[in-house]
Amino acid sequence: MPHHGSGTSSTAEFIAAVGAREAIIPVGYRNRFQHPRPDVVERYAGSRVWQTDRDGAVQLKLASGLPLSSYRTAYRRY
Repeated sequence: MPHHGSGTSSTAEFIAAVGAREAIIPVGYRNRFQHPRPDVVERYAGSRVWQTDRDGAVQLKLASGLPLSSYRTAYRRY
């Protein structure tokens, strides 16, 4: 997802043209800019949304297609 999910980084037309099945938002926990914006996340309806503040590091394995996994799901801290 462009620019951490800010309000001006993508449009509905852009998202439709890309047709992403997966959307990764690189964002810090409790960031002062409050990214990603909820209305921007809603634009990605139909895509699975990954957020690094919620999911931890997101690993992509390009050699075998594009399976995604969440580090925090596999290695719970709490």
